[in-house]
Amino acid sequence: MGDAIRPVSVTDGGKMPPPFISIIVLAAGESSRMGQPKQLLPWEGTTLLQYQIEQAGLTSAGEVIVVLGDDDATYRKLIPARLGRVSRLIVIENEDYALGKTTSVKAGVRAADARAEAVMPWASDSPRTAALLDELMAAHAEGQAPITYPWHQGIEGHPGIFSLSLRDEILAISEATRGLRGVTERDPSRVRWVEFTDPLVVVNMNTQEDYERALRLTGQSTGPRQPR
Repeated sequence: MGDAIRPVSVTDGGKMPPPFISIIVLAAGESSRMGQPKQLLPWEGTTLLQYQIEQAGLTSAGEVIVVLGDDDATYRKLIPARLGRVSRLIVIENEDYALGKTTSVKAGVRAADARAEAVMPWASDSPRTAALLDELMAAHAEGQAPITYPWHQGIEGHPGIFSLSLRDEILAISEATRGLRGVTERDPSRVRWVEFTDPLVVVNMNTQEDYERALRLTGQSTGPRQPR
């Protein structure tokens, strides 16, 4: 992408309500590189899956969709019955999860409310605060680009927000075409990269070493802990 990438800063001026955005929590993976289920990793006094759903529920999103796959019954027990601000919570099972993350993205998009204007596919190994997610949604509304991604010191972050004007493109993604990355790279002029000061936007946890680095970044203990 090179010179096409020109991150902008989030401004406080001219704020407007964010559009109806569906946050899709992608929690169907098998965590093969981590060696243990990422969804159950301790994070901020709870499990990573519970933390992400709770934070999503504290945002201004229109709904939260949780996509499960392997060991669906175990993870359903971790999902709260109600969310803090978001009134619509949907939990679905992706029976094709073993075919890759793209199948979960597409399952989440198909489950989105008819009012949804955009989706935020959010991987289960990328903890973010509600404040950070709200800042990203506000930036998406402000920029009016079809795709919005966070950025931190020259590194693209996660999650991205995709307008459902791109619904057909999203539903056509596959692992072979590099999933949402293929949609983003097809036309960089459709993408708005927004500079964030919080390094948490570039954190993902594929390995145990990644997890321990993320714990240190957020001031959490790297010793043995039990989630609540």
